[in-house]
Amino acid sequence: MSSFPLHSKIRRVFQKIFNRFISLFYKSKFQNTKIDKNEIHSILIIRINYRIGNTLFITPLVSALQKEMPDAKIDILVGASFTKVLFDGFINVKSVYDFPRKLLKNPFFLIKYIKQLRSKRYDLVIAPNSGSSSDKLATLLAKGTYKLGVCKYDTWSPINRCTPDTTLFRHEALKPLALMDIFQTNTKYEEILTISLQENEKKHAKDILINLLSEHGFHSNSMAVALFRGARFEKKIDSRWWLDFVKNMRSINNNLVFIDILSPDIKEPLSPDIITFNEKNLRKLGAFLSTLNAFICGDTGPMHLASASKVCTIALFKHTSPDMYGTLGKCDKSYNITQLSIKELAKNINGHIINQAKMM
Repeated sequence: MSSFPLHSKIRRVFQKIFNRFISLFYKSKFQNTKIDKNEIHSILIIRINYRIGNTLFITPLVSALQKEMPDAKIDILVGASFTKVLFDGFINVKSVYDFPRKLLKNPFFLIKYIKQLRSKRYDLVIAPNSGSSSDKLATLLAKGTYKLGVCKYDTWSPINRCTPDTTLFRHEALKPLALMDIFQTNTKYEEILTISLQENEKKHAKDILINLLSEHGFHSNSMAVALFRGARFEKKIDSRWWLDFVKNMRSINNNLVFIDILSPDIKEPLSPDIITFNEKNLRKLGAFLSTLNAFICGDTGPMHLASASKVCTIALFKHTSPDMYGTLGKCDKSYNITQLSIKELAKNINGHIINQAKMM
């Protein structure tokens, strides 16, 4: 039985009805004719989503566009304003706009927002997600010579150029890379998430970690491992499980220093004898995570943030597929916690952390 809330189910039903209705009046006219990349000087990427992970899933595409068209200026339209900082490290990204949910409740501001969206013309508008009604509408309203997306013949689409195949990539974050085929290049793109942290950001975060460890009586060279217990719906792992897991990890390796990452959803510490850390700014949090030896969490947005920050990320799954939603970093590791005992899991994870520390 699905544990998705009622408003999510209602929204999905509404989207289906809306798509069928607009399909009666709007006929899709797109082709897979190649685009000359030398024509592209301005790009708008549209991904109106309010989850950290889904927003980070467009970073491989942003990196690919930067590599292929280093002189092109990129704007991005996202959902939540707090995710805008994730793109601060990309040289080509000039502006990141958010689409607040409250706009739908205020027609005056919505009209003003639409005018702003249509005030600039782009050489290329990209809609990586073919299933989002909000992305489709924004793509329809945006001004662009080329509008690029995935070929979908069973529903309406505002794009005029498309790539027919995203099955080359199983992972959801890599599927947008299939769109690069429209430029007919043979370039090999990095298949990782990234927030392009700068050295000064990592240095400042390292100072924060050293001070945090010092405050709790630990040496600056301690092996620091962070935990994050938050997740949505059936992906969440019970705090009692986490306590048992930490106990087993400590019994194997008493040199580990655990840091419990708190958030608006996880306000209470896991245990009084575990250090806590809280940072609302996603970019600053990512920089902090990059200084750690490892980050352990369930299937959640901070999992992807950690991987994009290049910390060794240990992802614990019990419901979704790691092949489609797991981490992509070279030292990352995914485990299905329903297939291993906590003792076995602790042993495997500790061994992985030790091995990665030796390679650094």
